[in-house]
Amino acid sequence: MRKLISLNENWSLSFPKGERLAEKVTLPHTWNAVDGMDGNGSYLRTTGVYRCTFLKPEQPLEGGRVYVEVLAAALAAVVKVNGTVAVTHEGGFSAFRADITDLCKEGNNEMTIEVVTKIRLQCILLQQTLLFMVACIAALI
Repeated sequence: MRKLISLNENWSLSFPKGERLAEKVTLPHTWNAVDGMDGNGSYLRTTGVYRCTFLKPEQPLEGGRVYVEVLAAALAAVVKVNGTVAVTHEGGFSAFRADITDLCKEGNNEMTIEVVTKIRLQCILLQQTLLFMVACIAALI
């Protein structure tokens, strides 16, 4: 039996290097909504930290597991629960998940998602490979 719980509300976003002020956000979210569309390529490429608190979900069945699923975080992300790394991800706009059962405690838990938008060679190569695969698939249709 699976129970889905949305954690889209009540996040804070901060920038460790201080490029912008911290703000409250709702997911999905991008900090480049305005500067990414101005046409001059000046959008902010940095590290942002999304943070929320949540209660450990009650398990309907003994031995149940708790997973977090992130639908997209570009270009790279580190998800932590209560300060411990749950999963890392590189690759931009693809979903990823992690079993966080053993990282959750009774009561309030803190989740952070550190997102890096700085261009990294690994991400460029992956994106070019994916674009090539999409182009090949489109050519086959």
